Amino acid sequence: MRSSDPQEFWPALFEKAYAKLYGSYESIHGGRIKWSLQDLTGGIAHSHSTTESIRHLLTVVDIAISQASLIGAYISTSVTNNQPGVLSNGLKTGHTYRISGYAEIPVTGGTVILLRMRNPWHSVYWNGAWSRRSPHWNVLKQSTKEKMNIDKLLDGEFWISFIDFKNIFTEIEICHLGPESWKMEQSIQHRGVWLASVAHRQWRRGINAGGCVKPSVMCNNSQFYLELDKPNTVIISLMQKYKTTDDQRRYLPCSFLIYKVPHDVKTKMSAEFFLYNKIYASTKFIQDRENVHTFKLGEGSYMIMPVTEIEGQEGRYMLRVYTAGNSIIRELDDLDGFKETQNGHSLDWENINMLRRQLMTTAIQNKYEEIDASRLQKVLATPIKDKIPLLCCFSESKIVKFKPINLSLDTCKAAITIFDSKIEGHLCYEDFNKLLSKLILWQGTFRSYSQGNLDFSSYSLRSALRLIG
Repeated sequence: MRSSDPQEFWPALFEKAYAKLYGSYESIHGGRIKWSLQDLTGGIAHSHSTTESIRHLLTVVDIAISQASLIGAYISTSVTNNQPGVLSNGLKTGHTYRISGYAEIPVTGGTVILLRMRNPWHSVYWNGAWSRRSPHWNVLKQSTKEKMNIDKLLDGEFWISFIDFKNIFTEIEICHLGPESWKMEQSIQHRGVWLASVAHRQWRRGINAGGCVKPSVMCNNSQFYLELDKPNTVIISLMQKYKTTDDQRRYLPCSFLIYKVPHDVKTKMSAEFFLYNKIYASTKFIQDRENVHTFKLGEGSYMIMPVTEIEGQEGRYMLRVYTAGNSIIRELDDLDGFKETQNGHSLDWENINMLRRQLMTTAIQNKYEEIDASRLQKVLATPIKDKIPLLCCFSESKIVKFKPINLSLDTCKAAITIFDSKIEGHLCYEDFNKLLSKLILWQGTFRSYSQGNLDFSSYSLRSALRLIG
């Protein structure tokens, strides 16, 4: 890179710094303009194929221009034998043109939509309909021409009809600027500004890498609450934290799911929520640097959940949410304390109290005036005639029933030490009552969440601890 001004050296220094960031000049040769714009501005970058519907593309361009986003478009080199070249219409393949505006103007028989574009090299111009010397301008009123600044176009700038643009160009690339960039550039402050929220997180196996298949596990993924007070344009970006092309193999197939949730929720949605609620919106799983999508969401409350395609995959990511209007965005709390219903499990408190009374009756019938370690051991090992269910598991249609608790004498001594409020070496009936409630609750919870005899995953441990408070 070099400037036409021999006294201007900063562009070459800037290019060298950018090349060092990526390892070499070869690493920054070619590539996608959206990644460069994102690196330079910190905005959200994404692209749209011109094969998409005209209505959708017009909406995309309209939103981008109104919000002062940077827009480029290019023509694939596939039309010139995979080599950059100049077409008969004056446009160059493999080269990015800027889109800086659009206009809908009246013509005979209706209206036509024009895009204002610019070739940054200034050397090759569009020579088709609505180009600088096109006779199409002769049918317009002088006031319309003046409004479109026909005689004041910059070097390399031209107008092209949207139909011609769609038929010739291959892809549109957009970089949406964040509020920091908007504040620094006075020339764009007459346009709208995106309101941005950013979260740096990571998927960790056994903690919050819950995938997207099993409700009992996917509920452990990070969840973010979004509240809109009116219909709004929302751009969501999920970027994985690998920056060079050599790390392409390390990108995980990822996406984000959007659910409708109750107003002003504070805590994470449970497994039961995912069992009975459908996904409101989502994106395809892609294995790339960034997964971006623009949504038109109505007034209401939503939950955004970044997910990997496979449970247990680890990686770091940055989630960004841009909204065109007012919004409330926050992460849902993971520490929600005690709940009677959690992750598809429901405690049966009536039966828990029934069991506690039966065990208390056993102690009374044995005429125990106080409960020491040996007596506690005998009471807990007493068989219960009725198979009373303690806890139901909705997701597996499983009912957990109480079993006699066989504890060693040392364990019983330790339990008495914990619950002995009078520090007398034995339990009164009030303390014994508290101990029974806890032991019955703990047994039911453990047996419900454990897989097999002693297999207890970290996901299950977290849910079990929530359930017992």
